[in-house]
Amino acid sequence: MNKPSVPKQPMSVYTVMLIISTLLMLAACVMMFVELYRYGSPWDKAGAAPRAFVEKAATHLALSCEEVGLDRLG
Repeated sequence: MNKPSVPKQPMSVYTVMLIISTLLMLAACVMMFVELYRYGSPWDKAGAAPRAFVEKAATHLALSCEEVGLDRLG
């Protein structure tokens, strides 16, 4: 057999970075599909009732003076 006249060059840093980034992208896609199948897709539950949270207007506001125990200011 004939040996090549030019020896094969070692992998460069850029080739290694390309291989690593491809493997990481593949791992990220696999993890996203695992999360999709674990928690489900919102489009699978299109017929269900909406899960909107209705909060009373006064629950997140500051307490009034009577609730704190102050009859008057000052």
